[in-house]
Amino acid sequence: MSAGPSSSSTPAISTEDDPVSKHQQTTTAADVLGPYLADQCVTVLTISAELQRAFDADRARELPAERIHQARVGCRRLRSTLRVFDDFFLAEQAESLSDELRWFGLRLGAVRDLDVLGERLTAAVDRMEDDLVLHQAAQELADQLLFRRRIALAALRDALHDERYAELLQQLEKWKDQPAWTARADKPATKIKKYVKRAGYRLDRRLRHAADAINADDPETDALIHSARKAAKRHRYAVEASASVFGSAADRTIARRKRLQDQLGDYQDSRLASILLRDLGGIPGRNGFTFGILYDQELQHRRHLRKKIAKRAPTS
Repeated sequence: MSAGPSSSSTPAISTEDDPVSKHQQTTTAADVLGPYLADQCVTVLTISAELQRAFDADRARELPAERIHQARVGCRRLRSTLRVFDDFFLAEQAESLSDELRWFGLRLGAVRDLDVLGERLTAAVDRMEDDLVLHQAAQELADQLLFRRRIALAALRDALHDERYAELLQQLEKWKDQPAWTARADKPATKIKKYVKRAGYRLDRRLRHAADAINADDPETDALIHSARKAAKRHRYAVEASASVFGSAADRTIARRKRLQDQLGDYQDSRLASILLRDLGGIPGRNGFTFGILYDQELQHRRHLRKKIAKRAPTS
């Protein structure tokens, strides 16, 4: 069964009476998407250079976590743009860039996810009553996270010396200045609208599937919520990339998508936290009690979030 009506369904984005629409017949899709692509390429290239310098100076752990996050988001925005607006890019070149961005993004993500988990679980321990925090659980958590982060940083450092990384940098430099456009990219910018709407419809469909799974207590619920989360990101980034086409309506849509993305992201972070807590709590002779309480808190939090997510699904 589908969840009830919600204001989060993808609304039509109108440009009627918006002054930016008057010149769109002379502005091409490439004119709109090109600067967005260039900005993301610059972000990934700049932070990659910062990472390289930090590793060379043996100061990678001092690099602000936010910079790693920004590089990861830059990779995601590029991949999203290539996927949503696929008709505007030469398939082989776009697929190659997307593959390399995914490879690099996974290595950035391994570090970023641990940073997020560290903040989340440290705060959770701080909120607990003192008599529930046994055997220096806070220190054990910090030590485990630091150990795992060092491994993730080592993998990222190795990636910066991989041939794939050198190839990625070359591709980013090329796409920054001259993306691999198809002839369709020379069409009026208004043609972009249908691709953004398609991304919105895909998000609505995935939210409905997730809601149906939640209501049926389907074992695939987590996977379907994660799928909806990815679709929410793509729709948000698609609107960001084409904001000049939609005018002021774009800001409202981006804000709605960010709220949805935050909620779905909270669910994913909770799921990852539970996996880590189960691992830590299962170490023989170690602190299973405190980590078990934290695990149960995350489980209850996700049950609460599931109800909220189900309500966001639009009706068929």
